[in-house]
Amino acid sequence: MRESVPGVNFSKTTPTPLVEPYVGVLSPECCKMIGLDLGKVKTEEEKKMLAKLLSGSELFEGSKTSAQCYCGH
Repeated sequence: MRESVPGVNFSKTTPTPLVEPYVGVLSPECCKMIGLDLGKVKTEEEKKMLAKLLSGSELFEGSKTSAQCYCGH
């Protein structure tokens, strides 16, 4: 069931963590735009943390999370 959010474009919320997030594909150009140096992500543990951060399963320090209203296409 959809919830109506009259008069707003987003709601503050907390993401639902994924069980085992993984990175399927990364764009080097996009990583560069956000300042992500993939050369520093070397160990398996660092790769797992990257997947958690990019999926919202773990949050970057100072994150303010929200869900946007979907208006169709």
